[in-house]
Amino acid sequence: MDTTDTYNQQLLPKSGKSETTNNQDQLLTALSSVFQVSAKDSIWKEEVNATLQLPRGCKEAVNHILIEQILLLLPCKPSLLSGANIVGYSVAEGEFSYAKCVPPKCVETILLNYLLECYTRASAEQRRSSRTNGRLQTLLDEARIQSLSYTASVLQGVFSDPQSSPKHSSLLLSYMLNRFFPGGFVADFICFLMATDLQSFRQIFGVALHDLSRLIYSCSLESDDSNEPLSLLSELCELKADASRPVCNLITQLVNWLPPAITPSPAAELQKVTFLGPFLSLSAFADDDPKVVEKYFSDPEMPAAEVKMANASLRHSLHCVRTRLFEIFHSLVLNAASRDAALNFIGTFIQHNGRRSHLQVDENLVSSDGMAFNLLSVMQQLAVKVKVDKVDIMYPYHPKCRLSLGDDTRLNCTLDKLGSWMASLNADPGHKWLDVKFATECFFLCVHCHHLSVIPATHKYQRMVRAVRELQRVVDEVERSESQWRGQMDELRNRQLLVRWRSQIRRMQQSQQCLEAVLLDPALLSQCLQFYSALAQFLLSVIMPTSQSLLPLPDPPPMTFAALPEYYLEDIVETVLFVVQTYPPALNEPAVDSIWTLFTVMVCSAHYVTNRYLVAKLIEVQ
Repeated sequence: MDTTDTYNQQLLPKSGKSETTNNQDQLLTALSSVFQVSAKDSIWKEEVNATLQLPRGCKEAVNHILIEQILLLLPCKPSLLSGANIVGYSVAEGEFSYAKCVPPKCVETILLNYLLECYTRASAEQRRSSRTNGRLQTLLDEARIQSLSYTASVLQGVFSDPQSSPKHSSLLLSYMLNRFFPGGFVADFICFLMATDLQSFRQIFGVALHDLSRLIYSCSLESDDSNEPLSLLSELCELKADASRPVCNLITQLVNWLPPAITPSPAAELQKVTFLGPFLSLSAFADDDPKVVEKYFSDPEMPAAEVKMANASLRHSLHCVRTRLFEIFHSLVLNAASRDAALNFIGTFIQHNGRRSHLQVDENLVSSDGMAFNLLSVMQQLAVKVKVDKVDIMYPYHPKCRLSLGDDTRLNCTLDKLGSWMASLNADPGHKWLDVKFATECFFLCVHCHHLSVIPATHKYQRMVRAVRELQRVVDEVERSESQWRGQMDELRNRQLLVRWRSQIRRMQQSQQCLEAVLLDPALLSQCLQFYSALAQFLLSVIMPTSQSLLPLPDPPPMTFAALPEYYLEDIVETVLFVVQTYPPALNEPAVDSIWTLFTVMVCSAHYVTNRYLVAKLIEVQ
């Protein structure tokens, strides 16, 4: 018995001994209806009847009919496609829901249309027929399964002519994006391939996924053409076969999931080469996507009401994108076989983008702001349910930690002292490292995602505001002194400078508006404060294990706190200072109380922090 028979047997109801013999005419009628063949031909009826009497008669009959129909369709010219109906749609009417990826006019499309219609009719007949009619159910199951089997053959190019077939994107992808498949077909197709031919599943869906990644690379927030590809990938990742998610497994096995870096800029390479990079690259920042500027902020001096509407529209588009991205990553981490690969992708992004936190950054060597913020949004949603008391405080020092803290400045510890402490831990036979849990990894990865997205963006925004203000002041001064240089030798040069400066101010104002649309989003600021409140609770639990601790805290600070990177505390302070300046109402939320508690404890126990400038910031924000 081959794999298709095994799959079929798993789906069929068990037949009792009292089952009566089915009427042959009923079986012939069902075959005629499903495959749209004439049942009036006496020779055809005799052949099918004889085949149905064989031990594997249902399978042989269905296979014989399908091969005959496919051979009849193969000579068709592509021009005949306009007369073929895709399930629920008519190609002749041009009813494509996603015009960027339409099915090509070729023989494969005609074959696929026919097989989909057969699948739909077989499923409909199964719903109408009685479940007690075992023979008919067997025949209809076989019709549905062989429709799936031949669909796989079509998608693999078995019936294609390599000489005449044009090169085009995955036929499967175009059908999925345009929603041409009947309900439940894709899930049924995946389950069939997983049970019968795993290699075909990898080949068919691997090509579709590669094409989907290339397609999203050309999409922009300037339009809604990214919605369908993101929704499709989210839906595919959610599909299950038994206890696993096959598409999630396949994604993490693709050659471009996380290939080794081959250039001096692995962060930029991560964004452009990896499978998920283009999905995470959808951005509202001017440097990432000039089309967004042209659509939303073409006039830097637009009225405040229009700016508010543009911000609301752009933020809604971002919310839709990030919701889909979260669904994709959520499926990847829910699926046990792909969880480690997903976390490894995030950890690799953090390691390759360490330069993003520097004061001077070469944008060509790091991933874009848009990718950093999209990944931040994903991590915020993944970490929202993490309980602080479940987080292992030793994870940053754990041998299996995905984060490379390297030479980062510590809160109250030199690197030499840190090395000695780590050596003593590893040499202590009584010390045992706990198993790394998902909640712990998720929490710390989220800390570092904030450090590489929100903090650099706030610095960039503040520099942008100062630059616009200073350049505008220079322009105003030159304009006020026009009476002094008009008619002089410097007039031409000054007028050229004014034109250049006004153009530069216009571009910077547009970039500033894009930054404000993303960075000053109340929802984003609230999510950042909510997470930093959890981080504050974590830091308090490290330095104050019991609520009865008295201030100032005893010296020396515990090494688990002293050895943490300085920015674990400094990022909270800088974010609160930024919110005070830009959106103070966010600080009125009850969730922020733990942040104020941490600041008070740190000010009263200033000896816990080596950096005096950081202590001064703590006093300032108080």
